[in-house]
Amino acid sequence: MFSLAFKHATGAQLPRQEFSGGDDTLAFRILRQLGFSIVPKQLVAELIERFLLQANVGQDLRTSSYPKEYRGLQIKVGFGQGVFSRVPWVAFLAPGEKVSEGIYPVLLYYREAHLLILAFGVSETNRPYRIIDAKYYRQTLGGYFDTEKIHSGNLYQMMSYLVNAQTRGDAHADGMLIYPKVDRELREHYDILGKRIALCTVDLGAPWKSIDQEIRALMR
Repeated sequence: MFSLAFKHATGAQLPRQEFSGGDDTLAFRILRQLGFSIVPKQLVAELIERFLLQANVGQDLRTSSYPKEYRGLQIKVGFGQGVFSRVPWVAFLAPGEKVSEGIYPVLLYYREAHLLILAFGVSETNRPYRIIDAKYYRQTLGGYFDTEKIHSGNLYQMMSYLVNAQTRGDAHADGMLIYPKVDRELREHYDILGKRIALCTVDLGAPWKSIDQEIRALMR
């Protein structure tokens, strides 16, 4: 993170060996001063280690003793119902989401191949559809004194669309605001009153095939 922040500020890559990491180091102090929240990684590491052990044994379906929350995300673990699954999973759900309703990061473990992957889970029960609103500004983010901020009117407008969106069968709507890329790439996601809104930029100066690929990637 510190290396990426240095590159964003100066344009030059800062090699990992040129600074040290750790709770008492200058790098961590600077990140905290900039408003970053630094949390221990042990919980996720221990969760994954325990999950893999239980998945490889392939007998115990119980999940009640797993952690319930991590950094505001609800943790759900699944090994199957009645019969042990060939692909156990660990899902991280934002407020208002369910495994059967939403788009969320999920760890999938393919037991036969001993392969663990991190993916985006998309509900097959209640698949969402997306309302997209494209905007154009000289600067992607607005300003308030020395602070950058999202154009709040765009968020209010998208929330109005989502609140009034009609349900299509069991499908529910999420929203996406797209801006031309000006000085940086943005891939932000927000949960507002149970509604998911993505804010993304597209590089309109790129070759048209690249633009097409970038937009298709955003739709996944």
